[in-house]
Amino acid sequence: MRSRFRVPASVLKFQRSTAFTIIEVLVATTVLSLMIVLIAQLFSSATSVITLGNKRMETDVEARALLDRMAIDFGRMIQRADVDYFVKSPTDAMTGDNDQIAFYAEVPGYYPSSGSQSPVSLVAFRMNASKLCLERLGKGLLWSGGATASNTAMVFLPLTIKGEWPAATNQNSDSNYEVFSSQIFRFEYGYVVKGQTLPDGTMLPSIYSTTPWDTRAGVAHTSIRGFQDVSAIVVSIAMIDSKSRVLVSDTSLSALAASMADFDPSQYPNPGDLEKQWQSQIDSSRLPKSVTSGICIYRRTFSLTR
Repeated sequence: MRSRFRVPASVLKFQRSTAFTIIEVLVATTVLSLMIVLIAQLFSSATSVITLGNKRMETDVEARALLDRMAIDFGRMIQRADVDYFVKSPTDAMTGDNDQIAFYAEVPGYYPSSGSQSPVSLVAFRMNASKLCLERLGKGLLWSGGATASNTAMVFLPLTIKGEWPAATNQNSDSNYEVFSSQIFRFEYGYVVKGQTLPDGTMLPSIYSTTPWDTRAGVAHTSIRGFQDVSAIVVSIAMIDSKSRVLVSDTSLSALAASMADFDPSQYPNPGDLEKQWQSQIDSSRLPKSVTSGICIYRRTFSLTR
């Protein structure tokens, strides 16, 4: 006779209590999905922050190298009343959206032969309009005698930079120019004119100016006179990192540069006003966020030592 084994009711009750209901499975799946979405968003945000940080680090390194080079060149500028300068002024108006500058400085340059080195060079900075990059000219010169057709010498007024080296004042090609930065697309500068005391005791404060000499009543004149009225040069640049650069056309970037204001103390009298206008134009442009997030603006004031 077959014996029957009967499972105790308590065991069946325990087995039923450990099973998941369909509602519990749905709730668990929903919670898991929400956690996955949240983690994905955190990773996405972290990636965006890291990418933006890398863009900023790249432009910071490029800008520091350029501005440090300018600090050396401006710091060694030859400031004499008998030499010429090609700078922003009423007599040398800047053309195009970007500024240009050329001057003599006691820094090494490129020489046509190994036996011609001297401590003076013609230095120039310009934006290449066709390539959208900043170029630097460092043409080594002789101080005085011994000049030949290939080894040119320092010249003094009335000989001018524009007359002797046109490429330093326009967009003409010159083998001594080198690409200093392919990430800069806007270059602007102005001056800090020194404060003075008039014979009657009136104090004239330092001012920002687009003219490299004092034009105020009582001390006004019309020549640069070796930069004797200028205490500093203020440079503002706009840069874009290399990854963002490939996402925007030259035409669009040039259009953005054209919309960014020139140095004008009458419209932007306070430090940082010009850069605020630039940032406003960047933010309101139709360029995608992936491009504008890679654009950074820098400003530095270079004291002219004597």
